[in-house]
Amino acid sequence: MELVRQGVKRSADGDERLFDSARCGCIFLDGVDVAFKQTELGLHDPHVVDHPSIVVAAHHGHPRAGATAGRCAGRLRSQGATRMTVGGTMMRERFAAQFMIEKLLREQVGVPARTRWARLMGRSPLGANCAGWYEGAQGEMVVGEKLSTLSPEWAVFHALPIGGHGWDIDHVLVGPGGVVTINTKQHHGRRVHVDRRSILLDARPVPYLRHAKFEAERVTTLLEQRRILSTPVIPLVVFVGARSIDVQAEPSPVTVLDADELAVWLTALPDMLGAAERLDIVQILDNPSMWIDVPLESGEGLRETFTLLQAEVRAARLQRRVLLPIEFTLAGLAAVGVVTAATTMVSGLLASQ
Repeated sequence: MELVRQGVKRSADGDERLFDSARCGCIFLDGVDVAFKQTELGLHDPHVVDHPSIVVAAHHGHPRAGATAGRCAGRLRSQGATRMTVGGTMMRERFAAQFMIEKLLREQVGVPARTRWARLMGRSPLGANCAGWYEGAQGEMVVGEKLSTLSPEWAVFHALPIGGHGWDIDHVLVGPGGVVTINTKQHHGRRVHVDRRSILLDARPVPYLRHAKFEAERVTTLLEQRRILSTPVIPLVVFVGARSIDVQAEPSPVTVLDADELAVWLTALPDMLGAAERLDIVQILDNPSMWIDVPLESGEGLRETFTLLQAEVRAARLQRRVLLPIEFTLAGLAAVGVVTAATTMVSGLLASQ
C-alpha cells in the first residue's frame, strides 16, 4: 500500500506505525491496517484507535496481527461499533453471491419448518420473500463459475457492498482489459430485448441499464479518490438462462451479454492496464475500509448453509414435479384396482345367490 510517509510514531502498545495524512489513517508495522472515516468524523489524529467508526483490518500471515486487531476490536465493540473487518478478511475473499446469500439466510430465519404434508406435496422450503434472493444467488454463482476460468491476470471480486439500502456490485474485475463491473440477472426462459436506452424483459421495461451505470460510476468514484484512472470503468449486464437476447443497438456505455459469452468477451478486450496499474487498483479495492457496511462476519459457514438449503429446494422440486405425479398415478391405479376387485367380488356373490 502506498503511503504519504510523514514519520514513524509509536502507539501505547509499543507498535510503530506510519502516519498517512492523505488518508487520515495509519499502518501498524506489525501488519495491522487501521483506517477511519475522516469525512464522517472530522478526525485528524491517527492515534484515536478506539473510536467506534474506525475500521480495523488485520492482514494475513503476521503472527501478531490477529491479537492486535482483537484488542482494537474489543475497544470498538464496547463503544458501539457494528461494522468492521478483523482477522485478515479482505474483499477478495468474498465469494460469488455472498451478499445475496447473507440476505436470503437472514430472511429464512423466520420461516417456519414445513409440515409433513407440505413436504409430501413438494412445497418449497423458501419463505414468501426469499425466492427472488435465491434465484439471484443462483445466477451470481453461475457467473462466478464463468469468471473462475479467466487467466491469473484477472483479479475477481464478488459481492462488494456499496450502499446502506441492500445494494452490492455482483462482480468487479481488474485485468488487462480494464476495470469491469458486472450486474448479473437470472431470468430462465425469458426474452430480452436491448436497444440504446432500455432493456425489455418479455416486453416489460426493467432498470438494469441505469443500475449498471450507477455501479460503474460508484467504482470510478472510489478509485479516483485514491488514484487517476487511465481508462473508464466498463459496466456490464450479464443474463443467465435467458431464452434469447436481442440487441438492436448497443446501449453505450453498458454492454449486455449472455453468461456463456462472458469469458470470451473479456479476454478479447484490448490491453488497457499494465501490471503495476492493475496491482495498485487491486490493492485499493481489496481494502475493506473502502466499502460500506462490510459485515463483521467473514462469511464462514454461509456456503454450507446455502448448500443445505439448495438440496432442500431441489428435493422439493423433484417431489413436486416428478415424484408426486407418480405417487398420484400409482394411487389412482391402486384405487381402480380396488374398485375392480370389489366389483368382481360383489358380482360373484350376486351370481351365487
